Amino acid sequence: MFGLKKAPFNGKSKTVRFVFDKFALNKKTASGASVLFARSSQNCDCRDGAITTGLGLEVYRQDGVATLAYSGDTVRRFIVADNGETLDALPAVTLYCLTESGKLYSYNTSSRTYVYETAPSKNARLSVMAAENGERRGVLSAEGGFYMRSDGTWSKTAMANANGTMCVCKDRAFFGLTKATVAYTAPSAPWIYLSTVDDGGKIRLAYDFGEIVGLISFENRVYVFHEFGVTRMDVEGAPADFKVQPLDYAGGEIYGGSVGVCGNAIFFLAADGAYRFDGKYFNRVDAGISILPSSTVKECAWAVCGEKYVLQYTDIYGENRGAAIAADGKSGYFVSVREGLSFSAGMGLCKSDGYVYRLSESGSLGNGESYKFVTDKTNFGVFGKKTLKKLRFEGEGSVHVYAYGDKLLKNEMLHFENGVAEMHLRAVGEEFYFDFYLNQGARIRRMTAEFSVPVS
Repeated sequence: MFGLKKAPFNGKSKTVRFVFDKFALNKKTASGASVLFARSSQNCDCRDGAITTGLGLEVYRQDGVATLAYSGDTVRRFIVADNGETLDALPAVTLYCLTESGKLYSYNTSSRTYVYETAPSKNARLSVMAAENGERRGVLSAEGGFYMRSDGTWSKTAMANANGTMCVCKDRAFFGLTKATVAYTAPSAPWIYLSTVDDGGKIRLAYDFGEIVGLISFENRVYVFHEFGVTRMDVEGAPADFKVQPLDYAGGEIYGGSVGVCGNAIFFLAADGAYRFDGKYFNRVDAGISILPSSTVKECAWAVCGEKYVLQYTDIYGENRGAAIAADGKSGYFVSVREGLSFSAGMGLCKSDGYVYRLSESGSLGNGESYKFVTDKTNFGVFGKKTLKKLRFEGEGSVHVYAYGDKLLKNEMLHFENGVAEMHLRAVGEEFYFDFYLNQGARIRRMTAEFSVPVS
C-alpha cells in the first residue's frame, strides 16, 4: 500500500478521503489499494466484491408444522424418504434421523416424537427403492451388512466388509465393500443384494486405489471413490454388463464422507484440499479461502443449497469448519458449523435451536450465529497518525459497525437510507480495523473513510 512521509506538525491539517470500493476474503482473489481484505469472516460472501450475507436457515415443516429435532443423542444425518403409499403404511414422506451412536429413528408427525427403528451404524445410508412392478421398500446400507424394511420391521443381511457406502443408479442399488468390491442389485428387486439373484452380484475392482470410501451416481454412471483413486462404472447393456475404468486422479487421500454432487460436478475433500470433478478433469478448488483439512480426523459432512456445495470438516488445528463453495468452484466463504448437516430429497438439512432446518439462500441464521466480517488493519494509504472523522457506507439493509484503533473506538447500528449510512468518529491513530455484523439480507458495496492529517 502506498503512503505519505511524516512531516513536523505545525497545527495545520488537511482532510483526506480514501475509498474502498471492493471487499475480499483473501488477497489471492483481489489486489489493489482500494480493496479491504478480511482478517476473518463467517457467513459473508464477497463473490461480487461487496460484502453480502450468505446461506441461512428455514424451518423444515411437515404437514405445515415445524419439525422438532431429535434430542437424545448427537444427530449424524437427516434423511427424507419418499415412501409413496406402499411402504408399510408410513406417511408418504418420512423424516429419518441417524444418530452418532448409529441408531435410526423415524419422525411421527402426529405426536411430534421420534420412533426407534433399528441400529445400523453411524455411517449408514438409506434409500427407498422401487421395483419394476412398483413395489417399494426401504433399503439401508450399513457397516457389516444391509437392511430391508418390510411389514414394519428391519431385517439384516450380513455381508463381510460392508462399510455403509451406497448409491442408486438406473433403479439399482450399489453398495461398497471395503476390499474394493461393489455389490449391486437387480432392477426387478433392487432391495435384494445377493449374487444368487438374477442380475445381482458383486464386482471386484482390480485397481490398487485402496478401500472404497464413497459411491455416487453422476450423469447415469456410478463413481467409486477409493482412498487414493476413483473408478467409473458405466451401467449399460445387460444388467451385469459394466464397463469399468480407472480415472486419472493424482490428488491426496480422499475423505469419503465429503463426496457430493453440486450443479454439473462432483465435489469432495482430500488431504490436500477440496476438489471439483466435472466428469473429465479433477481440479483443486481455488475458491478464495484456505481449506486445510486434518490428516487424522477424516469425518466430513456435505449438503447443497442452490448453487453452493456446503462442506463440513475438521481443519489442521482440530477446529470444526464449514465452507460454502460455488458450483463453478471459483469462489467460497466460511459458514457456521451445523449439527446433522446432510443432503436428502434435494434439501440441505441440519439441526438448530431444537428444530430441523433447511439450508436457505434467503433464510436467517440460528441463535448465537452471525454474519461477521472482520477487516484487516489499514492506514488508508497514509503513514503516521491521523484523525479518523467519518465513515460513509454505500449498501442496503442494516449493519452493526465496530471501529477499532488500539482499542474499541465506537460501535453503532447503521441503517441504510437511499443506499447510504454514515458513522461519525473523532479518533486519533495510525491504523484502524472494523468489525461488520450484517443483518440478514444486508450488503456493503463501498466504504469511504474521511480523516485529517497534519501538513507542514
